[in-house]
Amino acid sequence: MISLLKSTINLYLKHFWLYLKIISPLLIPVAVLPIIGHYASLGRLSIVFSTLFGVILMIIGLFIEVIMISASYQLITTTDAATQISLKQKWQEAGHKFFSYLYLKILTAIIVLSLPLIVKSFQNYLPNYIFNPLRAIALAWIALFTLLFLFSAYVLIIENQQVIPSIKKGKELFLQRSLSIILKLTGGLLCFGAMLIVISIITDIIIAVILKQTYILFNPYLSPWWQKLTGSVCALLGMPLITILTTYLFYESKTSDRTGDTRPTKN
Repeated sequence: MISLLKSTINLYLKHFWLYLKIISPLLIPVAVLPIIGHYASLGRLSIVFSTLFGVILMIIGLFIEVIMISASYQLITTTDAATQISLKQKWQEAGHKFFSYLYLKILTAIIVLSLPLIVKSFQNYLPNYIFNPLRAIALAWIALFTLLFLFSAYVLIIENQQVIPSIKKGKELFLQRSLSIILKLTGGLLCFGAMLIVISIITDIIIAVILKQTYILFNPYLSPWWQKLTGSVCALLGMPLITILTTYLFYESKTSDRTGDTRPTKN
């Protein structure tokens, strides 16, 4: 576990500027739009503006996910891969895989959310002693299928598989080392989540000091407008960490059948 977390952090820091370039089409709007919204009033156009940019950012986010998975796998498995990575080429490759990736995301989302939505629809018609156990089952359903589909996108992007074969093989790769993957993924999410929360809090304090508004941070009735901004930026900066960690887990599962060696590559 410790070795995996160290390898993930080392890879991210070693290629930080590459990852920053990858997420910049998403990071810049997320950082700039809240500032524009705070200092400029768009009136009735605010809803249209937010919806339009929300859709655009969602599409850009899908491209970035594809690029980040492909680049991370190349960095993990290829010596001096950073010198071989062309972001222009990665964007072109992402364009070719975009609709397959979108189809995969939609299909898996339908499966993951199907039972919870059915249970939710009966909320007003069932007593709590029946609805609460059903809600617990729905939450377990979400967790189960989210994990089963964990590697599906990696199979589709890295192995150039079609959507249905990607789902099937991703499930097989997860099930062969399910307990180890769950423990490592949970540990990574907790570790990186704690790191990002601390960074976000420190950033909030620095901004409050600069703006001379530190009193807002300790007032339970006030919330500084930049707090969501720093949270969003830190979350985006944490995206590569989660992607790298999951890529390592995918690589371990993929190679364990052939070699039995599941140690992460050192970077």
